[in-house]
Amino acid sequence: MEYRSHEDIPAKYRRIILDETLSKRVSKIPLATCNEIIKEYLEEEEVMESLRDFEVIIVKNGKKVVMRSKDPGSALAELDKAIGYLEKDVSVVAVLRQAGRIIKAYVKGKWVYGRVSIYD
Repeated sequence: MEYRSHEDIPAKYRRIILDETLSKRVSKIPLATCNEIIKEYLEEEEVMESLRDFEVIIVKNGKKVVMRSKDPGSALAELDKAIGYLEKDVSVVAVLRQAGRIIKAYVKGKWVYGRVSIYD
C-alpha cells in the first residue's frame, strides 16, 4: 500500500519510520522513503508470521497424529507428552517442524537434530 501524503500514514508505521531513520518528524522524510520503509516492514512481518507455524507429528502404534500450534512452548509440551515425561517411550517417532522445516525429532529413543531420517 502506497501512502499519498504523510498525514495518511498510521501511527504504527510512523513509529517504525522514525525508529528506522532516527528522525523526529515523519513529515521531514521523503514520502517515497516512508513508503519503502513500510513496504520492507510488511515483507519482514510476513516472513516472521510463517516462522510462527509449528507442527508436531507423532507416530505411535502405527497411527499418525499431526498437531499445529502458533506457540513454540505448547508445541514442545505436546512433543514431551507424546514421548512421555519420565519414562520415555522408544516406540514413538515424533517430529517438531517450524515453518515446514524439521527442527528436531525423537527416533528410537533418541533426540535427533538437523537432517533427520526416521529410517536410519
